[in-house]
Amino acid sequence: MNDEAKTPKTLGVLLGTAPEEGSHQFGLRLAAAAQRERVQVYLYLLDDAVLGVHSASLQSLVAAGVQVSACAYAARRREIPATDAVTFGGLGLLNRIITKSDRFVGLCH
Repeated sequence: MNDEAKTPKTLGVLLGTAPEEGSHQFGLRLAAAAQRERVQVYLYLLDDAVLGVHSASLQSLVAAGVQVSACAYAARRREIPATDAVTFGGLGLLNRIITKSDRFVGLCH
C-alpha cells in the first residue's frame, strides 16, 4: 500500500452565511457527504454562520467526526455561548485549516 492510500483526503469548508440561507445548508450537506466518503472535513464558521453553532444539523456533523471551528470574534459579537463541540479561534485557526486541506471551499454568499 502506498502512502497516498494511507493518508485520508482532507476538505476545508468556510461558511459565512446564516443557517437559513441556501449556501449554508449546501455547505453542511457537502461536509456530510465528504465525511461519509471518509474525507476528513474541517468546517469553519464565520460571520452569521456562527448562529448555527448549536443547531442539530451541525451537532450531527460533529458526532460524525467533522472538525468544527468558529470565529470567536463573530460569536462574541452575536452573544453565541461557547460549546465544547466547537473550537473557537481566529484567522490563525482558519489559516491552519486552509493549509492542511487538500481542497478548500468558501461559501460566503
